[in-house]
Amino acid sequence: MPTQWALYLNFRTGLLTIQNPIPSSQKFIISLKNDEALTANAKQGAQQAFYGMVGCGIVGAILLILELVS
Repeated sequence: MPTQWALYLNFRTGLLTIQNPIPSSQKFIISLKNDEALTANAKQGAQQAFYGMVGCGIVGAILLILELVS
């Protein structure tokens, strides 16, 4: 866990309390997954977006060629 996060155990209730980072412009994620799983999911999403972009580019190029030929 990055040092900017504050994680406290409330001794009265026994619950963990997560507070915002001191600089409020900093963002944080609360997740049950570890860093490796979050990174793997982000990489998979980026890879799928890349393949979608390439596929759309190929379809667009084919349609452009068909329009120019006809």
